[in-house]
Amino acid sequence: MNETRQNTRTRHKKEQGAFGKAIHYGFDLVIVSAFLAGVRRNTGLTPDLDMLPNESANYYAQKYLDIGESIFDYSSAYLRSSDYFKRSK
Repeated sequence: MNETRQNTRTRHKKEQGAFGKAIHYGFDLVIVSAFLAGVRRNTGLTPDLDMLPNESANYYAQKYLDIGESIFDYSSAYLRSSDYFKRSK
């Protein structure tokens, strides 16, 4: 009986670990996408999506970059309205 409980706990920990990793990787992907949006806004440099092997990959890569643009816009608007940040001259 005790061994069954141990196996159940181990399985739950593994499932929670997999879910946590997925959330972590998703958050990392959003941060990288927002970083690329900031680079594009400040330098004009952007990934060359024409180098991707097919149209489907190009489509999803553009959607990924669009998410970063949105996050960058929302973050900028929030920080602009915050008293903790000011525009430097």
